[in-house]
Amino acid sequence: MKKPKRNKKYNPNKLGQLYKAEMAKTYELWSSFDDVELTEASNRLKAAGASKKQAIEGMYEYFDGDLIVAILWDLMTDDTAFFVGMDSYYYHQDDPTDIQTSAVQFNVPSMTYDQFKLGGSDAKLVDEHGFKRRWKGLEQETDDVHKPFLDKGYKLFKCMCYMKAEIKFKDFQSYSKFKAERVSRGMRRKYRLQELAA
Repeated sequence: MKKPKRNKKYNPNKLGQLYKAEMAKTYELWSSFDDVELTEASNRLKAAGASKKQAIEGMYEYFDGDLIVAILWDLMTDDTAFFVGMDSYYYHQDDPTDIQTSAVQFNVPSMTYDQFKLGGSDAKLVDEHGFKRRWKGLEQETDDVHKPFLDKGYKLFKCMCYMKAEIKFKDFQSYSKFKAERVSRGMRRKYRLQELAA
């Protein structure tokens, strides 16, 4: 004779434990983009007077990967370490067939995203020569990579960037926002591809 099934009581603490478990996790996210294309798109959106939300949604299509969602919506905690790889392509203004390339990588220690972007952290990284130095901020580091080429009359026409980070979300609302934006972004990309195929 079979025993009757016991109805389990709803335990509200179990949901709370699941939230805590999700918040304790570290998520490895990445994004890649062409910095030249991205800068041009950003300038167009600013000139058109786009709101912050419109600008963020307008920038999505220029990125592969999901790290950009956490960055643009400020969803991650301040102690984030980044890996950055940049492959840059230049042509000489007097001779467009004269093409030069550069490839650099940075392992940036933990800091806030603002410090990662603009500098100001005391954290040190090891440069390509094995020396420890302060991180100047992504914008300044990028300018430093391009400067020797620009000074010799070259023009940057493509800069493929790859960023990777192991992040933690600030709170459960941030995690939920990330998941919702990820789905929304995927649907927009799907519809755009369908439009292009039609």
